[in-house]
Amino acid sequence: MVAVGEAWPGNRNDVVVFRETLEATLPDHPRLSGDGGYRGVDRVRTPCRGPDGRIIKDRNYRRFRKSRAVAEHTIARLKDHQVLRPCRRRGHAINHAVAGVAALDNLKLDVR
Repeated sequence: MVAVGEAWPGNRNDVVVFRETLEATLPDHPRLSGDGGYRGVDRVRTPCRGPDGRIIKDRNYRRFRKSRAVAEHTIARLKDHQVLRPCRRRGHAINHAVAGVAALDNLKLDVR
């Protein structure tokens, strides 16, 4: 299932939007997966790193990588819709377009 939120104006990092909107409402146990940009956020799972700062590539990392691939493929499916191109960063149009595309994608997933 695809869930989307409101777009923020300008060039914002995902972690900034997360801290100002969702962080306080989530449970303490991390159930969200994020990329390296979310390092240091306790409520988002990121790849485990060793003392040298490199990602530890073990069984847990492989499982994490597969779940991140599902999320990235979902984002790619949303980007396939041409309706999102002309309304990039223009007011509330992007919110309505992305919500509509996510609803269509959810319907397509239900049909499978």
